[in-house]
Amino acid sequence: MQTITGFTGEVPPSAVFWELWQAINAIEDLIQGRPFPVGISKAAARAVHNELQTIMNQHFYKDKEDGTREFGLIDNPIPAFKWNALRNVLARFETVFAAEMGEATTYFVPRRGIYFTPALIDSADESFPIEIMEHIPQKARDDWRSAGRCLAFSLLSATGFHVARAVEATLEVYYQLYTAKSGTLNGWNDYIQALEAVVTSGANPAPVAKTIAELKQMKDDYRNPVMHPRVTLTENDARMLLQASDRDHGEMCAGAQKMAQHPVHVRPREMRNDDCASKQANHPQEHSFTHRFFGAFGFGLAFCIGDWAHLRLRRACPSRSPAFRVHLHDPRGGHHSSG
Repeated sequence: MQTITGFTGEVPPSAVFWELWQAINAIEDLIQGRPFPVGISKAAARAVHNELQTIMNQHFYKDKEDGTREFGLIDNPIPAFKWNALRNVLARFETVFAAEMGEATTYFVPRRGIYFTPALIDSADESFPIEIMEHIPQKARDDWRSAGRCLAFSLLSATGFHVARAVEATLEVYYQLYTAKSGTLNGWNDYIQALEAVVTSGANPAPVAKTIAELKQMKDDYRNPVMHPRVTLTENDARMLLQASDRDHGEMCAGAQKMAQHPVHVRPREMRNDDCASKQANHPQEHSFTHRFFGAFGFGLAFCIGDWAHLRLRRACPSRSPAFRVHLHDPRGGHHSSG
């Protein structure tokens, strides 16, 4: 803006185009609330924008025969009175803007360790390596950004809260990958127990025991305590938790990459004897019903065939002695015999 106020007399349009273009973009951003919203100075900012846009329209756009306009330099120089008018509205704007900024709330956010403050506030989730980003669910990234913002503004216990939520969101996906199940469980303990069951079952691939141990430690040392108001995190606690959670995310996402290379979920060794066992592993309820149905059907069919053969035997040998009676086991209880 200050560069424009230095122009005096008649100035060729080609000599000031870039300065005018930058000034128009800067004042438009301020009117729209970037980098921060303005109040009483907005009207003065619009007056500056109107003067700048008038110069741009009259000296950088040509009228076409069809009534539209196209961009192009006009040979006529920009007269001195237009620069004077622009300086006047700029002076009024600066006066009002300075008064408003004198009442504005301003603050300084100190740097937290090695974290760059603007990145910590706006894009903490970009700390994850690009190769694992696709395995981190969006809700985990949202909570991670909130955790970074809380750490920047020294909301330290809130940092731990959002970190725990972010890890649980990724833990949910980790559990679904290794158990081939959908849906969610009640909490960290249930997820960890389910993953431990996959490991002990002999499934391959299986979660890494070290990852489960670290998740269990985070649950006991941070996640569970931070849910209670009697526990307050220090900055050192919050930063250590953020770093530990970053590591756990990396390990879980490494497991997800491993599963992506082995899309077929292999069940435990004792359940891989044949195709029927595989179906039972994937559809236990369906297999259990089918097994019971055809088992009962087969037994009933055998019972009927036995009765039919026995009747044929009686008709063929009516005088057979009782010693040759056929004894049948009644599945409904007891025995019955026929002679």
